[in-house]
Amino acid sequence: ESERRAQIREEQRYEQMVRAALGRRTMSDDEQEFVEITFTKIDRMTPIRINAVGFPQGDALWQATLLDRLLSLKALEEGYCDEQFSLDDAYARVEHLVVPAVRAGMTGALETRYRIEHADKIVPKYGVSLFLKHLARAGYLYVRGEDAYSVHIDYSEKVLAAARGARQHEYRLQRLREEVARLLQLAKKAAAGTLYNVRFDFEEWIERDLGWGNETALAACRSDAEMFEQLLGRLRKVDIMLTGGPLTADLLGLPLEPAADALAARKREKELAAARERRAALEEAARKGLEEDAENWLVGTSENDSKIARSELAFRSSIGFQRMRAELEREVARCRLADRCRSALRHSAAKVLSSEKLDLFLRATHPKLGMSPAAYCIDQRTLRECVLLLPAAKGR
Repeated sequence: ESERRAQIREEQRYEQMVRAALGRRTMSDDEQEFVEITFTKIDRMTPIRINAVGFPQGDALWQATLLDRLLSLKALEEGYCDEQFSLDDAYARVEHLVVPAVRAGMTGALETRYRIEHADKIVPKYGVSLFLKHLARAGYLYVRGEDAYSVHIDYSEKVLAAARGARQHEYRLQRLREEVARLLQLAKKAAAGTLYNVRFDFEEWIERDLGWGNETALAACRSDAEMFEQLLGRLRKVDIMLTGGPLTADLLGLPLEPAADALAARKREKELAAARERRAALEEAARKGLEEDAENWLVGTSENDSKIARSELAFRSSIGFQRMRAELEREVARCRLADRCRSALRHSAAKVLSSEKLDLFLRATHPKLGMSPAAYCIDQRTLRECVLLLPAAKGR
């Protein structure tokens, strides 16, 4: 009796498994979304038709689940691509999707009976086996032995390299976004608030030609490190301009014209003020060193430029100012030497000439000099020549 009851229970269990194996239900929206995303991420693969029994949602969900556990970026980054796995390992990753009655009954004698009586049906584990073989033929898996596989190295390297490239791209985009936002804030301050009403679309800007061989900022983010660093270098020049450095005309299509114009105006004002200060400093130094001769010297031309007045050269540039200061120092030194030599000539002449003849000798044009001794005497050499013209000097 107990044996008969056991047989009845076994038969009921089998019939329950048969009915459950053929059961079907529609995937939920979340499940459908998971399937679409998973297959799209893996080379836009599509589910293959196996019709394995026991999976009520059909082939797509369990195949997507297996792909997610074996071939997804997350699985590869966790090192699963380095491991060998068996059919049992793969089936264990989707077994939870099999209806309980089939999961519990599809073992031993019941499974054997089912395969015999339903030879046209594919049991869950065999369906997984067929799918693994399909993945191996497609180059995603490498066959290690009977029902033994590993993720193909070519596929794993391709996926991991693409992930590294995508992360680098996102990092560069974020860095670029932050840098541009910082520059716009600097520009608002530089333009005294006139940029606050300027609309800027970063996503539109990164796809705009930057006048750089038809390249865009987006292309630079996707390209090699050199091209991206060149883009950052161009942005650094803008940064330097906005923080008080040299102006640049290369604004990379950013809405910085109001700031650039304001900075240019302030720079012109600053340069004009500096130019006025240089000219005033040269005029003051000339009046101090040359006294009444200062004005003539200032409006005169430089020894290196016969077309522009010395005061104007000092006004135009710092280099011009430095050169004029050097010329002024030489002129002051020359004048002081001439004054000392003329004083010495007067002293020598006073020893041999009366006061009436002294002034006549110093101011009258001498035939040997072609000018007056007072004008000719400017250094030690000309002083000696003038002294030799005195009567006492002739008598010796």
